[in-house]
Amino acid sequence: MSRSYDADYRLNHETVGGVFMQDYQYDFASQKPISIDRNGNRTWYTTDQQGNIIEGQGRASTARTNAWKG
Repeated sequence: MSRSYDADYRLNHETVGGVFMQDYQYDFASQKPISIDRNGNRTWYTTDQQGNIIEGQGRASTARTNAWKG
């Protein structure tokens, strides 16, 4: 697995065996992460005060909605 980070040391790209897996973007106002997988599916994350992910809600590129808690 290979990962790259932005200037603020936040994860922004992952590949496995040279194959793109997902990109990460960050909401400008809240700095909360958004992941985009290789199929275009997006997941918005909720974090606690320490920045740990506590919940994610995703939307498939086909407009199907999935939610999970972790």
